[in-house]
Amino acid sequence: MPTASPLEATMRRYRNRWGFLFALPALVFFAVFTVYPMLNSFYLSLTDWNLMSEPRFIGLENYRTMFGEHQFAQSWWATVYYVVGVVPPIIVFALGLALLLNRPLRLRPFYRAAYFTPVIVSMVVASILWTYVYHPSFGLYTLFAAPLGLVPINWLTDVRYAMPALIIFSWWKGTGYYMVLFLAGLQAIPEEYYEAARIDGAGRWQLFRYITLPLLKPTTLFVLVVCVIGAFQVFTPA
Repeated sequence: MPTASPLEATMRRYRNRWGFLFALPALVFFAVFTVYPMLNSFYLSLTDWNLMSEPRFIGLENYRTMFGEHQFAQSWWATVYYVVGVVPPIIVFALGLALLLNRPLRLRPFYRAAYFTPVIVSMVVASILWTYVYHPSFGLYTLFAAPLGLVPINWLTDVRYAMPALIIFSWWKGTGYYMVLFLAGLQAIPEEYYEAARIDGAGRWQLFRYITLPLLKPTTLFVLVVCVIGAFQVFTPA
């Protein structure tokens, strides 16, 4: 087995040293502003501290108190409800839009920009817009429900409808982002696979099931992980 010459070993150490020096500022930034706050927050969670006196170590007492509170279980199930209501539909919507926009359509750049626009709209503007959409007197639902004799819904003040309203808002706000990810994954699939399958007589469903879905698994996994993390971290819309 050939071994590296002394010159090659020296050059490798030289490159590694410079690589570490270039990465050092980012590592220091990560350690100071991410690792240290995480460790310090965990330590403070094991203490009794009122921001005035010295922290007093109490072990897991804070966690026992938190898990014993009724509000914790209620908040946890509300979060699970939100995640289940957002993640599967938004993945289906995003994949469906990506499949449509991956075809040769007229005005395709316009549709891509239109579907991605909610992603770049600021949360303040989006919240104000959807406050009017959910308004019980002149909201979007009321405009269609009134002619049908349906009762107006207080989307934002009724406990039964507040979470569905937030879920629908999240669909609108996030679908465009995941659509772009799926679109990138679809465009990375070689066209030769589809052409060979069509020659063998495969239909659209067979193409989607046996070519698109398997080759789109890495993108789907990435979208799933990012979407679940984002759903569990949601705070601003609520």
